Amino acid sequence: MRLLVDNKIPFFKEYLHKIKNYKELSIEYFTDSELTNNDCIDADALFIRSTTKIDTELLSNSSIKFIGSATSGYDHIEPSIFDCSKCEIFVASGCNASAVVNWVLSCISLLFFKKLISSSETIGIVGYGNVGKLLSNILNNLQIKNVIYDPYMSIGNIRDIMNCNVITVHASYSKRGEFPSHDLINSNFLKRAHTKIIINSARGEIVNENDILENRITYLSDVYKNEQSPNPRLISSCLIATPHIAGYSIEAKHKGTLMILKEFCSVFDLENTLRNLSNKLEIQNPQSMDNDFLTNQYPIEFFNNLIDLEKISFEFKESFLKKGISFSNVRNNYELKNDFTGIKRSTKTDNLRLFINLYKNI
Repeated sequence: MRLLVDNKIPFFKEYLHKIKNYKELSIEYFTDSELTNNDCIDADALFIRSTTKIDTELLSNSSIKFIGSATSGYDHIEPSIFDCSKCEIFVASGCNASAVVNWVLSCISLLFFKKLISSSETIGIVGYGNVGKLLSNILNNLQIKNVIYDPYMSIGNIRDIMNCNVITVHASYSKRGEFPSHDLINSNFLKRAHTKIIINSARGEIVNENDILENRITYLSDVYKNEQSPNPRLISSCLIATPHIAGYSIEAKHKGTLMILKEFCSVFDLENTLRNLSNKLEIQNPQSMDNDFLTNQYPIEFFNNLIDLEKISFEFKESFLKKGISFSNVRNNYELKNDFTGIKRSTKTDNLRLFINLYKNI
């Protein structure tokens, strides 16, 4: 069996060894920008990231029976491909939810630290998919009030979101349909809203970037319009700007790779001992973090220790704006961090108020 594998899918070889008789598989690793239809002709399975565009041209006359995408989202797959009876497509939906939520909670931590928000704040959540649900659950655990708007799930009202000082965006992107999200947050929205702070880890096109600049919104973003050539003025003005890495964490990458290989084994009926192989992070001074949580009514120190967004943002701005390093190169060289699901738990940590609250029902 011949497998085509993106050479940047993390931990793939590590998990591959958990498939019985894996040495009988013929593995060919490729660079996403160099994959062609000729490569696919005699392949049985294709493993990709979101950077590979899957369309009829790529798959024409190929023998591929399985496509596994180690990412959450479908934007890189041509819709007609899903109707192809010869090929099963599996997308690791939700694999990076904990990473994105970790990024958002770290943004909120920074806003607390800078005293731009308080614990009495109500946070508006746009979109109630894997990320929105997990984020709302954790905010509830931390006793941070939040309201949700998701018209496709008949939840909430856009006016409730407009009443929030802080909005975090987790909607899927669409230009058409009953509730298109393209330019959902624009000058018309901002003129009617009380919103002063927007956090965006969904898609750059959901927020009109020019209107953000004109209305002097405090913007914390991981995503941008025309992402390979984003607006330098916008990035410079962001309180936090990161190079589309919110969904990047050690746990998210392990989970995405594990999910696609488990589904692959299921489709081809291959024996395996696949399980999560990520190592847990042992945090230092959990008591100090608990004290910080009790004092500030939010785990500022905890999330800042997991991911230092100010440092990442500064380095991105320096690299992209001053040194001229391309967006994709900055993104590809990002060093993975643990998210909050990768913390090693113990009797000591589980008796502290922070951990009792944070991990409740998740």
